[in-house]
Amino acid sequence: MELKSCLLIASLFVLAATADRPRVDVSTGTLIGTVTEFSNEYVDGTHTVHVYRGVPYAEPPVGELRFAPPKPKTPWEGEYDAKDFIAACIQPWTPTVPIDKIQDEDCLHLNVFVPKTQSGIKSVMMWIHGGGLMSGSGTEMYDATILSALNDVIVVTINYRLGLFGLLSTGDEEVPGNVGFLDQVEALRWIQQNIAAFGGDSSRVTIFGQSAGGGSAHIHTISPLSKGLFKRAIIQSGSASLPGMWQYNTTLSNLIAHGVGKIVGCDENTSKDLVDCIRNVPADQLRNISDPSNGLLANALGMPGVQFAFLPTIDGYFITEDPMDTIFKKKAFNDVDLMIGTVSNEGMMYLFSLFPDAESEGPLTLNKTTYEAMYPHFFFTIQPNEAVLDMTKLLYVDWAHVDEENANYLDALSQMTSDVFFICPINRAVRAGVEAGLNTYVYQMTHVPAMTIWPLKTGTAVHGDELGFVFGYNMLSEKQMVLGGDNTTMFKWTTSEVDAELSLQIMTYWTNFAKTGNPNLSSLSDESNDDDWPMFTIPGLAYRELSPSMVNRYALKARQCVFWDEFVPKLLQYSGESCDQKENSICTSAAALVISSAAVHLFCCTAVALKVILPL
Repeated sequence: MELKSCLLIASLFVLAATADRPRVDVSTGTLIGTVTEFSNEYVDGTHTVHVYRGVPYAEPPVGELRFAPPKPKTPWEGEYDAKDFIAACIQPWTPTVPIDKIQDEDCLHLNVFVPKTQSGIKSVMMWIHGGGLMSGSGTEMYDATILSALNDVIVVTINYRLGLFGLLSTGDEEVPGNVGFLDQVEALRWIQQNIAAFGGDSSRVTIFGQSAGGGSAHIHTISPLSKGLFKRAIIQSGSASLPGMWQYNTTLSNLIAHGVGKIVGCDENTSKDLVDCIRNVPADQLRNISDPSNGLLANALGMPGVQFAFLPTIDGYFITEDPMDTIFKKKAFNDVDLMIGTVSNEGMMYLFSLFPDAESEGPLTLNKTTYEAMYPHFFFTIQPNEAVLDMTKLLYVDWAHVDEENANYLDALSQMTSDVFFICPINRAVRAGVEAGLNTYVYQMTHVPAMTIWPLKTGTAVHGDELGFVFGYNMLSEKQMVLGGDNTTMFKWTTSEVDAELSLQIMTYWTNFAKTGNPNLSSLSDESNDDDWPMFTIPGLAYRELSPSMVNRYALKARQCVFWDEFVPKLLQYSGESCDQKENSICTSAAALVISSAAVHLFCCTAVALKVILPL
């Protein structure tokens, strides 16, 4: 398909006439939606989607329901106008989730995108947004019109509680924690109860998410509460086994909860009195305590090492035992199909703060002196000894160029960080799932998009860069979003013919998997061919490289991951050093050094340069 010289215009027209708006009856009442149409130079015809925005799936989590499990929504009287997106959940300030406009504690809403085709009962995909479990939203940030319209699937995007609102734990039965995950479970229950009314198949529900959303999806594969609520999971750049993901120390959880109380004037002795007091504190006073970059909680506790204070816990309900034992020892997964993958330079997102004066087009360079000073602090959950440091340099430094005066060490640091934080933990999770008998497909995106969600272009695929392809934004030269009824805002989106075609293919892979459990097949009657994306097996270790060439490769980062998974523990053991995150989840000063103020903001809530956020 040739790229026309004119601008490629994608239109999303909202037809506002009430009489023409779609209606659907759900368990809590009648919803009135809107009609959205999509057309584009790259696709044939005009595609129509019925959209139901801001649908409440639980009671507002306020008052006594703050920090409590979600309560299913009670029926309303009359008709519910599902025209507009509703507020994002409370979170620290970000450029695209302004405090005074689209944040509220009453945020447990979802959005349903229903393609109007004649294909019968449709598969369903529920999106779990990322944002480090501290920021993000399932509202305007992830408009699923294109994904739904072009691929004949129902897409549901959700909000869930974040930061201390979603993860505060007193370390005891008063507030065990994980209510943000319980929100996700409640949304899945809502889908099971109501999706048939939209033409959806409740037996073919796929959860998908990226970064913290991908980690959430992976956690649902081991939670007893999630069993039977979905059939497949697509896990993008996340897993339940990422370093520092879990809070094991209940004493520390209780201390953090009392630190929150100290900040807001709730200096109570018992967990019950503490929680009762904090429940009466206005949400605005609690908002920024979740933000590790401001040091509020660290200062209140006198513990500068406290960065990500609000983490998933082993609450005995949503998660009943150590997830690492569940995944890697018992291999006790829910019976689901998996697609899981990464991008080629995940770790670069941690390094952008090193280049505050760089121009958006780069190039970015890191000299030997800076590299030598910094790389020992990027280990996160271990305190490296000299042997580990030397072996890390041996593995990652490009020794063919070290004698050059202007040798660039940036790739050595970014690839190491990618492997430590993402690729190797995810590879371990993949192997565990396959050993448990789960049908699994693995990918890595290497293609560099014309538009990145990051402030600087690196010439590599960075954490989150696949999101524009999954949601079809990389097909657009202009994107029109509906922001509150008739008010519209236009965003420019830089694209290319290559990006558009790749986006179509990636959306097809994702939705085929949702329909059949196989990214190659849109229906079980289709026939495969020799160029298909192969299932991951042991041995075999096949994965699909997401790029214009779409080739199959094998043993992703095998050498590097053996080093981190097997050799580093031995090197530490031989020297008598170790770091058990179960005993102390803030077990190294490296965490405080790596996750600087700027890096935290980048990790949690980086906005697209055009002010369309695709949260991490």
